[in-house]
Amino acid sequence: MVKILIGLLAAIVIAAGAFFGFEFYVQQRVATEVEAAFAQVRAAGNKATHGKVSFDLFSRTITVADIAGESVAQPPMSVKIGRFTAAGVSQPFLHILQPISPRSNRAISKPATIIFDAYD
Repeated sequence: MVKILIGLLAAIVIAAGAFFGFEFYVQQRVATEVEAAFAQVRAAGNKATHGKVSFDLFSRTITVADIAGESVAQPPMSVKIGRFTAAGVSQPFLHILQPISPRSNRAISKPATIIFDAYD
């Protein structure tokens, strides 16, 4: 009986560790993907910054706060977005910005819902 309880407790601890480890991995991957997208904008000479990046695994929602950008074109154009939210996304995480999924080269059948919250 004690062996069964110890085995059950070990399984619960391993499952909890796997869940939180996977959630941390996904959060880091999303943050890396967002930073790579902003790096592409900066590589073109433009200014682009963002605040906190978060991802909710269950609702598949990406939220990027405090987005700011400025173009190098004359006259310079700047944009500030308080919060960018994309709900219902799937892998690859940022395919919502592209009409074709880069992994399958098929049109995306179920696009994400995108919400912008502007500064006052």
